[in-house]
Amino acid sequence: DSSDEEERRQHDDDDDGADRTKSNTSLIQQQQLQTLLQDGKVRTILAGFFVTIALLTENFLVWVVSATYVPSHNDTPTPLQDNGRLVLQSLASLASFTKADLQSIRDALNVPWSLVSALATSLLCVELHMGDDRSKKRSLWGVVLRALMTLAFARMIRGISFSLTVLPSQIPFCYDNKFPNPPPDNWSEWIWVGLNPATNGGCNDLIVSGHATITSLFACICTSVSGNTLFGICVWVLLSVDFLVEMYQGLHYSVDMFLGGVITSLLWKSFAHLEKDAHIGKNTKFVSLEHISVSDGMWYGVPTYVAFGVLTFGSSFMANGFIYLYLVCSVGVVVKNGGYSHYVQHLLLCLLYVALGVYL
Repeated sequence: DSSDEEERRQHDDDDDGADRTKSNTSLIQQQQLQTLLQDGKVRTILAGFFVTIALLTENFLVWVVSATYVPSHNDTPTPLQDNGRLVLQSLASLASFTKADLQSIRDALNVPWSLVSALATSLLCVELHMGDDRSKKRSLWGVVLRALMTLAFARMIRGISFSLTVLPSQIPFCYDNKFPNPPPDNWSEWIWVGLNPATNGGCNDLIVSGHATITSLFACICTSVSGNTLFGICVWVLLSVDFLVEMYQGLHYSVDMFLGGVITSLLWKSFAHLEKDAHIGKNTKFVSLEHISVSDGMWYGVPTYVAFGVLTFGSSFMANGFIYLYLVCSVGVVVKNGGYSHYVQHLLLCLLYVALGVYL
């Protein structure tokens, strides 16, 4: 009996030891996961997945609201009264400006790509710690993390908004020009239409303007990096001109553009803590040009030229596929190398280049 009792005690001790080992292992794994999620680079990559999911969902919802708004399929519903547009039309008439004149001004300013150029310069200043104290004290990954979260939530709000209340488009026969009419009866075909990238926008995805969220975000990034007040005023004036022309042309209701700018700016302010909370680690170390090999040039050159070729010769659907490909390759490189590398940053920049070229 004493031997049996001793064996039971030994067995209980072994079970307790195994439980403690499992508990300690689980605690260590939780601590490692917590430490990993505190890394700014990891959080930025996760935010990239979040943005991708938000954009794909929104893209499908654009088709859903257009296909289910039956009055627009065979006719042009009467648009809502847009007081902002009426005021702009009156002012343009007093100044003897035609729609073509305003469009030529907009084309000359080329606001979207001017903002892209300013964005690229701002990110470069942050990465190389150039410029004033604002850019020197910030991290590229922290700025990008904040921007991605702002964009993700802005697009989520946009998708929910235009899905809840469908507004009639101000563009005549918009549905006929952008979507199959009548909508496919087969469910697989119906879903497939929604999966195609709506690079030219939809018809009833009006509140909130996607164009306004993107351009406002670029303006927020540029003006937050630069401490020059005059530069900040010029950026917002340039953006306002773009918004006013968009409203005047009836591509969006005035409230769409207004809410797009306000919501994006407020989200950008609210996510300021992400830059402070993220642990970015050491600054990027650069290699001098004389130490770069031919293979390095190939590894970095191929993704760049592929991105350029996709935008120049490929279709929008092909570009969407390459956006996913760049994202998957980035994750694959992280897994293979056991962490972040400068090549991952290069792939993500190529992804950004394709995405801006297709959707901006």
